Amino acid sequence: MVKGKSKGTKRSSSGGLVPEASPPSKGTKKVKGGKKRRLKPAQASAEGAGPRTGVAVKAVKKRKLPKQPNPYPQLSCQEWMNHYPCVKRWMAQYRLRRLIQEGNGIVKIRDFLPPHVAHGVLKLLEAIPAKKWTPTEAARDYQHNNISHQFWSTKTARGLPDFFRVLSLLLPESLWTMSTAKYVQSNHIEPHDDRAYTNVQMEDGSVHECSREIGVIYYLTKDWKPEYGGHFVDREADGGPQAYVPEFNSLVAFTVPRWHEVTGVTTQRPRYSVFGWFLQPGHLYPLQTGDGN
Repeated sequence: MVKGKSKGTKRSSSGGLVPEASPPSKGTKKVKGGKKRRLKPAQASAEGAGPRTGVAVKAVKKRKLPKQPNPYPQLSCQEWMNHYPCVKRWMAQYRLRRLIQEGNGIVKIRDFLPPHVAHGVLKLLEAIPAKKWTPTEAARDYQHNNISHQFWSTKTARGLPDFFRVLSLLLPESLWTMSTAKYVQSNHIEPHDDRAYTNVQMEDGSVHECSREIGVIYYLTKDWKPEYGGHFVDREADGGPQAYVPEFNSLVAFTVPRWHEVTGVTTQRPRYSVFGWFLQPGHLYPLQTGDGN
């Protein structure tokens, strides 16, 4: 996951997106944390699937865990997102850190949200005007810490802040930053590990430099076929690179740093996702520089 340059973020040669916490004007933005909440198991899988040229795709043992029913089925998508008790109860079934640990640093969760909510969020993304999507691209240039990447992104369209808050409840005790992405034909991201620091302004006005700790990608395109490309490829999987097809209403989460890439999309059909990071104050790892250090 990579994005164009902006103030407030130090980016390594591994690449990385400039967080919401660092708007171009000041390089900082208020980001709220939250209280710790007890969680329950959810259906999850560390499975990856789908062919990719040059990448061996191996079958991974699937895990199925109990999924609790939607406690408020009568609510519309927007009402559901704005109903804190409802969202809190749904997210309480995910112990994300535990699931990631059990998956050796990465996990895939199927049926992440109630179906009608997932469909509603997809409609939000499909309704975003073309002028709202910003091209996010750069050629490979290790001297300037750039990797080759190309896609479209936005974080300001109608309804997006509400959904970002929904995702933030996966780790309510953490700071966070979220955005959306649209990939079309040839869009891609070269291998990188997401290392980055960003300045975050707290509610008391103080500014803390934070590190990305956990990356998340929520996929929102229906009936995406493996031959369409756009796979998330985990390059640190046991036994070799493991490709994940962007399955509708599924979420992939992983610890940072972790080497991964997004393969080139082979169709004009847009591939939608919401992505971001949970942050921790301080430096969790060193940054790599363009000279290979």
